[in-house]
Amino acid sequence: MDLEKLREVFKEHAKKEIGLGDPWLDEDFNEFKNMIEALDVKEGDILYVGAGTGFGVYVLSELLKDRGKIYAYEIDPNNIEVTKKNLDSLKDVMNYDNIILKECDGFIHNKKVDNIVITAGAPYEQNEQNSELYEYLESHLNVGGKTVIPFGHLGKIYHDVVCIGKAYGLENVDGKITSKVISDHSGMWYPLRGRYGFSDEKIQRVQKEPPLVELI
Repeated sequence: MDLEKLREVFKEHAKKEIGLGDPWLDEDFNEFKNMIEALDVKEGDILYVGAGTGFGVYVLSELLKDRGKIYAYEIDPNNIEVTKKNLDSLKDVMNYDNIILKECDGFIHNKKVDNIVITAGAPYEQNEQNSELYEYLESHLNVGGKTVIPFGHLGKIYHDVVCIGKAYGLENVDGKITSKVISDHSGMWYPLRGRYGFSDEKIQRVQKEPPLVELI
């Protein structure tokens, strides 16, 4: 299914956006597209961490069809309302009822899944063997399953704190997580919060710093 066409449908019906790091906006769409293509969704359950605007959840719903469930989580109470409103506005054009949406840290999910999508940027130090995130993936991702996730560092763009980094594809190979860069291009992502993300204290500290880019 054409991701561009799905984006046009979303843009036509969606009511809300978040800002920098929205994967359906022009400047972030290509990175999101690379991640989804690397995932190569065919069947099985998907854990989605960082539902945001609901765009990625909608895309995966249409790609997965009736071949599995999407367990979508969003930790930010404002963002979860955006997700709910956008998915509600899309209900007449969505073809499948396969989304389970919850407001909390997605890493409380305790069932094994076939794929994991994380569209919020995680701290770069989590992208290594023996990290807490890798340990979670080894125990919750089925063998042969894939994860797509951006890793990077916090920065301030205009008034927004974002994670600036690259998207990676991780795979459970015989119980061990392997990692490779999906794209050499650095993108901007909403910072991952919660168990394996950036602390609220660190985000607030960066918020007080001068921006890397200012409006002229």
